[in-house]
Amino acid sequence: MPTAAPVPTTDDMLPFWRFYRFKDANKEDNYRDACVPGDLHACRVFAIFHSWLHISLPLLYVQNELPFQFYVPPILQVILGITVLVFSFVPAFQKHMKLIVCLIGPVLGVIYALGISWHSTLLLQGVRQSKIPFIFELAEGHRQLLDECLTTLVTSLVVVQQTLTVIPLFLIHTYIGLCPHTIASWTAFQIAMWNVFAAVGGFSGFGDMLVHVAGQTGGVSIMAVFSFIVATRTRRLSFSLLVSFEEVCAREALQSAAEAGRKADSILNHTLKNTMADAAGEIMLFFEEVKTRGQDPNPE
Repeated sequence: MPTAAPVPTTDDMLPFWRFYRFKDANKEDNYRDACVPGDLHACRVFAIFHSWLHISLPLLYVQNELPFQFYVPPILQVILGITVLVFSFVPAFQKHMKLIVCLIGPVLGVIYALGISWHSTLLLQGVRQSKIPFIFELAEGHRQLLDECLTTLVTSLVVVQQTLTVIPLFLIHTYIGLCPHTIASWTAFQIAMWNVFAAVGGFSGFGDMLVHVAGQTGGVSIMAVFSFIVATRTRRLSFSLLVSFEEVCAREALQSAAEAGRKADSILNHTLKNTMADAAGEIMLFFEEVKTRGQDPNPE
């Protein structure tokens, strides 16, 4: 009788506030070992995508002749991505890539805040020094309103572009899933970012932009936590289902081997019985033939 197909269930997992860990310690260890190759490839993809993104976006401003300070944050981001990529090929670090990627969270938060602050300030300075004075002369009497609109436009553009640079971190954290490392990393990212804003003061007089930054990072954080929960639950259910299938296949293989053994024993017994019956018949025929000829079947 075929075994029923296993159904994925969370009965062998702890609740989400305990990160969906398996109740069986051996199963939890096997899950972590099984995740190492996938986490390693994901970290390499993250490093390449992260570096490419921070190389591409600054190229949009090369023609504006901005100071070197403008390119410092993306350069640091590229160095960080290359460092992660190099670590992923060092055998001593390969089992710890998940932790390494999570440790760069606060570093990315610092660079993210510096990028928003410096880019907003430098881009505003560059725009005001280009053709804006002429426009201000034409808009005499509305200079303050025009300046506020320009500030809002430039800083909004910078916030959106810098938020795009968080996408690789969001994706790799989602792939790693819900665990103490990702929660701590994402929290440290937020704390580091707001501490840098407070220290640098890059948004002095731009209170609305702080609201935009808080709204976007807050929305991304809520989406991140939800994604962590869904991704972790899905991966662990998939692993549990795979283990159940392997156990079912092993049981069916064992049952098939036992059934095949029983059939072989039955065939062997029948063959042996038939052979012994044939031998007994041959012996009886031999004695009958000897008796008919009147010879002693056991001559001395």
